[in-house]
Amino acid sequence: MYFRVLSAVKRLLLDEIRDAFSRHPRYEKLLPFIQGQFGFDEKPEMGIVLTNSGSSPFKVSADNFRGTILSYSTLAGVPGLPGTSVEWVKDDLQAIKDNGDVYPSPPGIYILGIEASTFSVSPYLTVNDEVLLVSSGAPGETAVLANAPLVSGSLRLVLGGKIQMVQGEEYSFDASTGLVTFLRTLGAGQVVTADYAYPGATAYGIPWRENETQTTAIPGCVLAFGRRVQAGDQMAVVLTQHRTTTHHAYGGKWNLSYAVDVLARDIIQFEEIVDYLMLDLWGPRRDRLSYIGIEITELSFSGEAEDVHDETTDDYYFTGSLTLEVMSDWEVHVPLLPGIRGFTTVSTADLAAFAGSDDDDLAAFASTLRAVSALNLLFMPDPVMVGRNHTYEPVR
Repeated sequence: MYFRVLSAVKRLLLDEIRDAFSRHPRYEKLLPFIQGQFGFDEKPEMGIVLTNSGSSPFKVSADNFRGTILSYSTLAGVPGLPGTSVEWVKDDLQAIKDNGDVYPSPPGIYILGIEASTFSVSPYLTVNDEVLLVSSGAPGETAVLANAPLVSGSLRLVLGGKIQMVQGEEYSFDASTGLVTFLRTLGAGQVVTADYAYPGATAYGIPWRENETQTTAIPGCVLAFGRRVQAGDQMAVVLTQHRTTTHHAYGGKWNLSYAVDVLARDIIQFEEIVDYLMLDLWGPRRDRLSYIGIEITELSFSGEAEDVHDETTDDYYFTGSLTLEVMSDWEVHVPLLPGIRGFTTVSTADLAAFAGSDDDDLAAFASTLRAVSALNLLFMPDPVMVGRNHTYEPVR
């Protein structure tokens, strides 16, 4: 984590320094020689080199816990694939605001297929609580779902908002057409609701770039591509209908020290470059960097010196070093496992029969329940405190 923070801050500082001198009419030619190391291809007339000289962590809480994240979107992995191409996802607040404070994309699981320079988005959209009205409630009555074909195994029917119905005993359905056929008497006026998923249209040929975000592939969602993009990889973005608690946030700060070495063959140019750089970093650049979480806490100049450029001609470089102290935020979002709303191994007919049972019958019913430990559910410890080896929960 330390080197990723260090590299990101260094890259941002170099971008700001290059941007500052790109606006200076006399020193635009300096831009190719503003680098993060001394490996110049040729001896320049002038140059700026930014190097790290030290760092130390700064804790904002004992265990670095900052709070919980409420979001519509969560990043997930696909089993058997690397799952490294997208670093993180988050809500695009401006897109949500422009859409009347409604999330622009429907809920579901969006599979990202990564290619060499482009990626595809294959949505599997979810429907919750779609109402199927039952007129007579007699066996053989049918109802049609609003969307078809269905994703295999995704359909769940709930009777009266409380009891989950059992496929094969109480209903059958055709996944290709969405036709549901009830197999037992339900009673007139009963309301059955359906939860299911269905595939949407796939979008192909969407370009990606390293260390850049993408906001148009899934409207309302920001996709961040890092430096670990692999062709053939797949990842999933899970969107929910309402904003929910999706992550625990852990974070802190790093105190980072950088040396900004300035060199020039002309003393006047050297002095102008140092003056302009110090004023720009301590002035407008300080506010720009603070907005993205990088605080410049100290800036000092250690003085000038001379260095030999060519011994035969007795030419010299004028060199000097600025010390730049910055404080940068870091934050890790740890995904939370989905909750279990309920569990039962019996049918709705059994539940209806037990509604009027005595204590002895209820005791027999209780013997059919299974302990949570027998469900093969995996407890996920806090990865920040125990040793984190992944940053998202795989889709199963």
